[in-house]
Amino acid sequence: MDLSRRTTIVDYYDVSTDAVGDAAEQLWAADPGVRPGLLTDIATGVRRALDGVPHDQLPGLMVSMVDDLYRCAATTRTWSSLHSAYVNAVWGAALCRFTECQRRVEYVVDNDYADNLTRPLGIYPDLFRAAGFVYVCPQHLAWQMALEDGTLLPNDLPTAQQLRETVPISALERTSDGRAMRRVDEGRQMARSLVDRAIAAGRHLVYLEADGEDGALDFLADMAQRPDAITIIRRDAPTPHTTVRARGL
Repeated sequence: MDLSRRTTIVDYYDVSTDAVGDAAEQLWAADPGVRPGLLTDIATGVRRALDGVPHDQLPGLMVSMVDDLYRCAATTRTWSSLHSAYVNAVWGAALCRFTECQRRVEYVVDNDYADNLTRPLGIYPDLFRAAGFVYVCPQHLAWQMALEDGTLLPNDLPTAQQLRETVPISALERTSDGRAMRRVDEGRQMARSLVDRAIAAGRHLVYLEADGEDGALDFLADMAQRPDAITIIRRDAPTPHTTVRARGL
């Protein structure tokens, strides 16, 4: 759909019509000098569309928008800075509106990327930050730490199994059951700290567990539901006709 013809909020984000990919193609075809104005118009259009959404329906709409964003990113064949710019214009505007209502989004994903971490490590960080989220993924954190201490090289793209087996060069710490601290254990420790900081700062949060080891998300289940947050939980792969659970609506 032509960008100028998008009027309802669904027009801007619907994954079934490839709203993001179609918009990125139109932005690419546009003169670079007019792109900033187009993106401003898109953000204005989103805010205008949201003005027509009753306050009590806004949480349910956010569930749909956030899950469609993940489904789009998990299935698209290409991703570019123009995709991220469109995401910033649409989801950034929507999350700002939700913040104005003194509400937050917590999107928790438990999906298995064991054989290919390209998206959790290379696409999702920029994508969700462009939308206005704090992105937390233990495997992404573990990978970054492995790059910093030389356990992995910059061109290395590990599998989840490799991160489970990789032990820091200076590994002295032990887990509660006496095992040597694996790199992914460190990633999960850091992830818990980042979650606490994001909640304390009132930020919107995406937490992706990309390996799915037993008990990896137990600490989230033990956390009390925050009154200002809607918590969206996706355990199924982001394929058509799958659903999420939501709390705090």
